[in-house]
Amino acid sequence: MAKVKLSEIVDALELQFDDLSYFLNKETAEVVGIQGEEFRAAEEEESLENYPEWQRESIVIAGDVLFSVDKYIALPAKFEVDEYAMMERFCWSRHEPHA
Repeated sequence: MAKVKLSEIVDALELQFDDLSYFLNKETAEVVGIQGEEFRAAEEEESLENYPEWQRESIVIAGDVLFSVDKYIALPAKFEVDEYAMMERFCWSRHEPHA
């Protein structure tokens, strides 16, 4: 796996929208954001000519995500990240003997 920039992961987690999912390409370490419409177009194998130029690459990547599942890691959605529970688990993992 290529080296991943933590800042790209953090940015993806912070910039999430309702119809946007982020994935990490394990081969290139690139973080990609795919909209639901692009997933649907890739799943139904619609013609790319039906979409604007700027969206075509995303549809191709969406198809790669859908059909090359071992190549990508889905990043958690904004509702799956519970910062308080993470801090709590960390605190409980620190064992200090009583004096």
